[in-house]
Parts: sequence; C-alpha cells; structure tokens
Amino acid sequence: MNGGKVIQRDIVRNPSIGCWRLAFRVQRDQGTLEKMKATGGQPVQPRAFMRQRDDVLTETWSYMDPF
Repeated sequence: MNGGKVIQRDIVRNPSIGCWRLAFRVQRDQGTLEKMKATGGQPVQPRAFMRQRDDVLTETWSYMDPF
C-alpha cells in the first residue's frame, strides 16, 4: 500500500449471497488529513486480492483516496 499501512482487516462470508467480503482500515503515513493537505502528502492507494494458498480467487481491487 502506498501512503499508509493496514491497521485492521476482516474477511467474512456474506451468507445471503454466498460470497466473501474484505474490509480494512488504514492509517495514513502523514497523520491527519489537515497535515497531508498542508504538506502535499501521498494519497492512500490500497490494492487487494484474495487467494487460498497458491490459488488466486479474485481480481485485484485498486483504489486511490486523494484525501
């Protein structure tokens, strides 16, 4: 991940549709949003995919949060 680090992650099965859900919380490297805006800090860019041992189960999800 660019611009931060994962501080919590959860993978849970959604029983109503039989799929998996990934959720995570990140902490910015620069600290607060105000400090990042003032210093022109790096945006947070998480990327994730799910795998089981050597088998990739999903596509890679990418997101950029400029704030």
